[in-house]
This record gives sequence, C-alpha cells and structure tokens, in this order.
Amino acid sequence: MPRLHVLGVGDAFTERYWNACLCIEEPSSGLRLLIDCPPALPRVLADHRQRTGADLSVWNLDHLLLTHLHGDHCGGLEAFLFMRRFLVRKKPALYGAKEVLDPLWETRLRGGMAHLTACVPRFSPAEVDARLQSPGLRGSAEDLNTQHQLGQWPSDASALSLSDYVDRVDLAPVTDIGPLRIERRFTYHHIPTTAIRVSLAGQDRPLLAYSADTAFDPDLIGWLAEAPLIIHETNFGIHTPLAALLDLPTEVRSRMRLIHYPDLLDPDTCPIPCLREGTVLQLGPGTG
Repeated sequence: MPRLHVLGVGDAFTERYWNACLCIEEPSSGLRLLIDCPPALPRVLADHRQRTGADLSVWNLDHLLLTHLHGDHCGGLEAFLFMRRFLVRKKPALYGAKEVLDPLWETRLRGGMAHLTACVPRFSPAEVDARLQSPGLRGSAEDLNTQHQLGQWPSDASALSLSDYVDRVDLAPVTDIGPLRIERRFTYHHIPTTAIRVSLAGQDRPLLAYSADTAFDPDLIGWLAEAPLIIHETNFGIHTPLAALLDLPTEVRSRMRLIHYPDLLDPDTCPIPCLREGTVLQLGPGTG
C-alpha cells in the first residue's frame, strides 16, 4: 500500500518546523509524488532521511504537485529545478491546476531562471592572476565587467521557459498519475489553491484527503471526509481556526490530522492530533 511521508508541518512564519510538505510513495510502481516544494527542500529531505531512513531525494522525486504559489509552498522550486537540470539531468513532471501553474513562470521563476550562459570558463587561481597581468586580456576583462554593470548578457546566453525545466501537466478535476488518482477542488484562499483527494486507480474511496490552505469551509470538509485520513490545515487569518474544527462531528475529527499549524500550538495537548515531521504513515482503508 502507499505510504505518506510527513516532511514539514509548519506555517509560513514558523521558527520550529519545516514548512508544510508531504510525499506519497507507491512502492509497487516506485512512484513518489511530492506535494508542495518548500524553501530549503534539499535540507528538508535530508532531515527526513536522517529521521526515517527513507530514500527520498531530489534524485528520485520525479513528480511534484503544487497546491498554490505562496512562498512557503513553492519557495524551494528554483533550487529543486536547478538541481534536476544540472545534477539529475532529468525534468520532473509538474502538476497543478491551470490557474495555479499559469502565473508560475512570470511571477515566481522567470527572473532567476530564464537566462543561462551556455558555458562558464573555469580557471585556476594561477591562471586568473596570469590573465589579469596580461595587457591583451585586461582590456577584454574590463569590457566584460562593463557589460555586466550595464546589465548586458553575454552573446552565448540562452533564454529558457518553464518547459525547459519541467513537463507540465494541468490537473483536471480527476487526473491519473501512475497508479494514483488525484481529484482536485479549489479552496477559499488569497490566490488559486487546490485541495486534493488521493486514491489508487480503480478504487472508489480515497486513501487520503488534504485541505491545503483554506478558510473554514464545511462543504470542503464534507468532500474531504470521504477519505479515512483527513489532513487539514489550521492557522490564523484567512486560514481555518482550530475552534471551527472542534465543532465538527466526533467521527470526522477522529480521522483528522492537523498540518500548517502555528508554532504556539502545542501538538502534545492539541485536542485534534497533529502530524509530526518524520512520520511515515501506511495508507489503507483504516488509515487515520
């Protein structure tokens, strides 16, 4: 059966946790689906490996789903995609609702990723000193320095787009990713954000449901509650207050686990169980 890796549980302002991030692993196919991509993702993954021994790394995470474009959920994307391009040399598949992915390149990635020089010369310290002493090369070095000051790119720079880094897949209301079936539903948030339900293809009932960021929405909770494991955020502002979740029926709360919670919430005394970083859950009919 699939496994759920809890990589991060914190909100955008946390000083105690990694930002909220999950990974679903389906062992029979080898598929690993990363849900959101927080800042310092390589460190997040290394911390999880140290806690659990799980083999999750940038090298074998070929599938990434973004719920929305706030920095605590996508701030690690530039580093992840550069590592995939230069180290792994394999594009990952990127999933998200069209409304989520359409602004991703222009608003989040283009400034740092659109231009790459075709090649970068490498010199030893001795070669650098020798070249700086050469009258014939000093002038060209000054010219190059001037070009950079004026913001001009070398002629061998290449312009890239999102498709150079990822294979984009816009999530339909129902999308199959290998053996996993993903259902998505928009939430009440500042920007387009999707909750998801995850099931094995061919099965009627979801294995888990994740609210992503949302204001309190009884209709959404009804949709999530069809799964045996309900992962729901709680926080301040536009997010879902804990008090609202405490008013839900006992049977629903018994299957609920909290994520994206503020630092001041004590997981040891919280009346609804909190997910903990480093937890690996076996997903099945009785999960939760």
